[in-house]
Amino acid sequence: MIRLQRCLVGPNVKITANALISASGVWPAGNYFPPDSSAVQFADYNNGNGGDYHLLPSSPYKNAAADGADVGADIDAVNRAIAGVL
Repeated sequence: MIRLQRCLVGPNVKITANALISASGVWPAGNYFPPDSSAVQFADYNNGNGGDYHLLPSSPYKNAAADGADVGADIDAVNRAIAGVL
């Protein structure tokens, strides 16, 4: 948990129902720990370089977030926010 607190603002930040790919050591309970990116089933991971990070319908993390959305970032919102930015 200390690792994540160092990355985020505030001691009361809660991270649950998220996928921590290849995580090791002690991480917050209530999360998912896929062994690698292929286990997540992204539409096109492309080695983490400009791929399509939507989840495939077959992904075990599809609609698995605490709010019923896909686990991870809202990819459509991220794409809108960075449109035209290079």
